[in-house]
Amino acid sequence: MRRRNVKVTLGEIAKLVNGKVVGDENIAISGISDIEDAKPSDIVVAFDERHADIAFSSNAGAVLVPPGLERGEKPCITCEQPKLAMIIIAEMFAEERFSPSGISELAVIHPTAKVAQDASVGPFSFIGEMSEVGSRTIVYPFVYIGASVKVGCDCTIYPGVVIYDGVCIGDRVVIHANAVIGKDGFGFVWDGKMHRRIPQIGTVLIEDDVEVGANTCVDRATLGVTRIRKGTKIDNLVQIAHNCDVGDSCILCGMSGLAGSVKLGKNVMVGAQAGVRDHVSVGDGATIAGRAAVTKDVTGGEVVSGYPARPHKEALRIEAFIHQLPNLYERVKRLEETVRELKKVNSDS
Repeated sequence: MRRRNVKVTLGEIAKLVNGKVVGDENIAISGISDIEDAKPSDIVVAFDERHADIAFSSNAGAVLVPPGLERGEKPCITCEQPKLAMIIIAEMFAEERFSPSGISELAVIHPTAKVAQDASVGPFSFIGEMSEVGSRTIVYPFVYIGASVKVGCDCTIYPGVVIYDGVCIGDRVVIHANAVIGKDGFGFVWDGKMHRRIPQIGTVLIEDDVEVGANTCVDRATLGVTRIRKGTKIDNLVQIAHNCDVGDSCILCGMSGLAGSVKLGKNVMVGAQAGVRDHVSVGDGATIAGRAAVTKDVTGGEVVSGYPARPHKEALRIEAFIHQLPNLYERVKRLEETVRELKKVNSDS
């Protein structure tokens, strides 16, 4: 994303982020950057002492830090919530991405579909019969939206997204490139001769303010609804199977997966490459560490890790024991040798 051509003083930035300037508040800032690539016109953000040391010795013109990490080498802003401040500053300098404007003549829109007058649909996109696209929603090129789909207002649907028939999407939803929403759930029954496919006649409901990463799949329900509740953020390459119910404001990191009928409470964190088996419930505020394999219910607020997943402290103890196995093996070998020698001595006496 390109930078917007904006210049502001350090003092003006401090007011925006509710921070305090230490040093010259009149220096001009025209961008925000990572520490390594910073220029004298940039501000950088450091969240801890180690990065603050690097930031204050960088080429940046100013530094934003938590209180107590300010230095005398450069002007800086101290702020109680530096991560939120970084978002505000980045939004100020970021130039909006290119997006389609209006409805392209090369888009294919069924006569019964309803597309808001101020929505945008890019070339080579398809919108099926009886589908609806809400106000100010942007549909990029090469998007497929099936029949009887409802897409709310202020959504962004990036290129290559496929939304199957009957899916319902709320307002301010972002779906990144090549995600697939509403494909058939993975359900088969062995009838003695072959795997019989179970008809997947449910749907998918994605509520307001959800973000779905690139190449992520959300399967439709066998019966009923696969539901992604409001405010949840899903990374790239995530699999959400049929009939899952993902609670408000959850985070699902890349390459994680939920098997069928998993229920996540509110504010659940699922780490990268973690998996949750079918019909498991995870309570509000629980954390599933990366690569964990969850095979049973997790209580609210609990942190689990490992394979199979167990309370994190217990998993750490087991991991520590595993690292001791080579030494333990050598000790046991020596003990066995000693026992054999003692037995030999006893048998000879």
